[in-house]
Amino acid sequence: MSDMSDLNHNNNNEHPDFNEISGEEKLQALRDLIELTDNRLTQQVLEGNAYILVRGAAFAILVAHQQVNGAVSALESLQSDPDFGSSAMRVLHSKQGSNNQ
Repeated sequence: MSDMSDLNHNNNNEHPDFNEISGEEKLQALRDLIELTDNRLTQQVLEGNAYILVRGAAFAILVAHQQVNGAVSALESLQSDPDFGSSAMRVLHSKQGSNNQ
């Protein structure tokens, strides 16, 4: 029985392979993960010790893809974050400086 449910779960397009999705979809998936809105992902991260590593990787992707819709707003929402707040502010201020020149 579990084999059948595993098969159905693997065919579920709701969670595609992270490497196969577009940049914007990756950002959305990472935003969902950072905000812990996906209970299945949340459980996998909170039970493991990868939480800060995943958040660090997500932050690096946001910084590298600031031109993608939603990336800057995600960075703005992280300004009050205890781990990434100062880094988010620094990135946003440097971006504003480069836009004004």
